[in-house]
Amino acid sequence: VGLATVLNMLFLGYVLQFTHDLLARYLPAPMLWQRLILMAIGFTGLCFSLSLYITADLGVSTYDAIALIISRTWGVGQFRFVRILTDFACVAVGCALYLLGGNPPDSIMTIAGPGTILCAACMGPLIDWFNRRDANILTKERLTFHKRSVIVTITLMEKRRNVHGLWGLQIFSAALCDIVEAVYGT
Repeated sequence: VGLATVLNMLFLGYVLQFTHDLLARYLPAPMLWQRLILMAIGFTGLCFSLSLYITADLGVSTYDAIALIISRTWGVGQFRFVRILTDFACVAVGCALYLLGGNPPDSIMTIAGPGTILCAACMGPLIDWFNRRDANILTKERLTFHKRSVIVTITLMEKRRNVHGLWGLQIFSAALCDIVEAVYGT
């Protein structure tokens, strides 16, 4: 539980409603190709955002915590596979409750369509891929590595007496080092 957990609880519903209303205003009756593009953009953006938000370690929503606790704390399976199982379990519970509510089975696609199945099957692996590929740039070790590589590059340029590119690189390196030191106190 952290800041992101609280922000998620307080604002997620408002953000979803705002986005829904905005899309409904500008795309009142989207064609299939528009819906597919929006789904691909939304799905990819969601997975990337979740990856950053998990890596930032400021807390996660209760739903996202389930797969993290099972995989990291209990050590049962890899996150990507545990996330698939928890997502499908939630879809199954949602469908069961929908049917128990007296709704006809032939209308189940109104709550669990192809997009829901795609998300349940692919969200865990894509979040995991973003974690390994992009989100780790937020970690201290990665920033320290970038700080060292910039310093090594400057040293090599000084040895070769490449003065033209040196000024811009020194300014960039100083800014990068200041950011690393401000964020992490290193």
